[in-house]
Amino acid sequence: MFKNVTKVDLLAVLQEIGETASENLKVVELRDILLKSREYAKDKDFIADFLATTVAQRKEEELLNRLTQQIESNNTTHSVENIQSLDKLLKAVQTLSIPVPKKDETWNLFFDSIERAFKHKNVPEIYKSEILLKLIGEKAANILVYIDENDLKDYDKIKALIIKEYEPSPFVCLDNFKKTKRLAGETHQQFASRLRSGWLHYCKIRKVNDFDSLVNLIISDKIFETLDNEISAHIAVRQGENWLQPNELAKECDIYFIAKGRSFEEIKHEKRFVYREPVYENTKYIPPPLRKPQYTNDNKYASKIRECYICFSNSHLSKNCPNRRNKYGQVNKPSNEVQSKSRNNPQASVNKPSDNSAIVTNV
Repeated sequence: MFKNVTKVDLLAVLQEIGETASENLKVVELRDILLKSREYAKDKDFIADFLATTVAQRKEEELLNRLTQQIESNNTTHSVENIQSLDKLLKAVQTLSIPVPKKDETWNLFFDSIERAFKHKNVPEIYKSEILLKLIGEKAANILVYIDENDLKDYDKIKALIIKEYEPSPFVCLDNFKKTKRLAGETHQQFASRLRSGWLHYCKIRKVNDFDSLVNLIISDKIFETLDNEISAHIAVRQGENWLQPNELAKECDIYFIAKGRSFEEIKHEKRFVYREPVYENTKYIPPPLRKPQYTNDNKYASKIRECYICFSNSHLSKNCPNRRNKYGQVNKPSNEVQSKSRNNPQASVNKPSDNSAIVTNV
């Protein structure tokens, strides 16, 4: 009956049957108190079963505590290993992918490279979103405003938000594709891969998946390029985020011409104005007298041309410019021309009437 019984078990049983016992007593003393109690004298079997049940419950609690402690220790070790593996994966992905883009049109290349790195390193799905947020750094602050805490581990949602935030319009994508040039140190294979990625990204924005849709898109873009600024702005508002099929686009253009009373005989191919910020990185102002003529095959030995920075004439310098004002607020006279005339015609000064001479007129 008292097999595997501890002091805790005896104290619990004595407390349940109404006996008082101190915790300072020994196990033998507690056993004697239990055997001499009234409840034990009335029903020995009940007290024996109750004591066995108490011992079993204590053993279960001890086993459960040991398991929880073991799980917690395993979690701590796994968390440390996960942090170390995450840092290794982050460095590996950062090495295999291109840097975070500074221009809007290169985000598709960034995601292509980072997804190839994920596939190459077998990155688990739970780490992809965290690695992406750590790579973009400060730009993640703009993304975290629009996302919930539950979606922080969803890579696809974070990618969609980044593209929505920084992706340029389809017109800008097409314009950038046409103006793409091979970079310094870039091989032609890399250049071809970059062009292919840019074109596929443009088709993805336009939702083009088959050959017929691609043909219609090319025709629509060609028609849109031939329009002037006025009608192109109207068509851009009409089509919104989507694009019009060639027949629909042509119909809209004809309706616009008829509504505005314009003739179909006129042909305008005005280049649409696209504002770009001026670049002043490597520019330096050079005064006109110090400017050198442009070197070409025809003028290898062209002499230095001096021009006036006031009126931009090549016949004189700025100090002899007639449009220049001196310190007295007077306009400079072409002194060279006056002196040359007076030398050639010495009678001019004699025949010229003075300001004080009287003028006589017939009344």
